Amino acid sequence: MEAERRIEPRVSTSLLANKLIDGVPHICEVNDLSRSGARLRRLGGPTRSEPWLELELMLPRRHDITRLAALVVYEDGDALGVRFVGMTEGQRAQLHRFTNERELGR
Repeated sequence: MEAERRIEPRVSTSLLANKLIDGVPHICEVNDLSRSGARLRRLGGPTRSEPWLELELMLPRRHDITRLAALVVYEDGDALGVRFVGMTEGQRAQLHRFTNERELGR
């Protein structure tokens, strides 16, 4: 079995989001999320991804859209693993709050 390579613990989700490829939105589902990346499921759009994309999502109890730059680290069928890059302190704080709340069952 392959060793776990994640830096941060992940939490299960079922959030809908847009993955922007060359500025064009394609709907996807965020299956799990951590402070450093996410696992996405393609619901439409191209079957192959570019190495970089942007992810637009609205976290629960937030009224704004969070846009995160991401590097595709794996692709398997309709599943994509991405690592977030270049996050602001505000984006880090949003993900930290969300994942902590999920870990605590809120």
